[in-house]
Amino acid sequence: MGTQTVNLGLAKPAAGETHWATSLNANWDTLDAMAYVSTPLSWNMLTTKPDTVGQGTWAAAQGSTRLYGGDFSNTTTTDGDNFTCNFRCPAGTYTLRFNAIKYSDAGIVKVYIDGNQVGTGSGYDEYAASLDAVNIVEISGLSLTAGEHTLKFQLSGKNASASSYRFRTSGIWLQRTA
Repeated sequence: MGTQTVNLGLAKPAAGETHWATSLNANWDTLDAMAYVSTPLSWNMLTTKPDTVGQGTWAAAQGSTRLYGGDFSNTTTTDGDNFTCNFRCPAGTYTLRFNAIKYSDAGIVKVYIDGNQVGTGSGYDEYAASLDAVNIVEISGLSLTAGEHTLKFQLSGKNASASSYRFRTSGIWLQRTA
């Protein structure tokens, strides 16, 4: 069993030459066509900001009981608050996992890839009477084409027992499975 390698034709530029990213960007088609990427794409939402905030005010906050030592949440706590992260990937089947902190003020979050809702149609109810900071939601069997995509999280309603429309996360992972 051998490992296939691909020469992307990259070399460290000399002083004053074009930045290496220019060469890398010219090779996206080769990267997109590669047979398998097993390393997950990940977003640590304490150090990474979303590419777009569609509604609401979102901020990172420290919290010792949270994954990564904090969380990223909507401080406006309004139904419809949302954010989007952009990503590129090769074609394949993927599993999306994200930390969705459950608590008494949490709403229902829906997940969209390229504008199409994925996972359960009713969304993910993050209400819990007591804190569950390590709740991980998993959505498997996501078929993605090679290239650019969007990943959107949007609050859409709340449990009758919830006091607000908050979504807290600290980590998002997308891993190719086939």
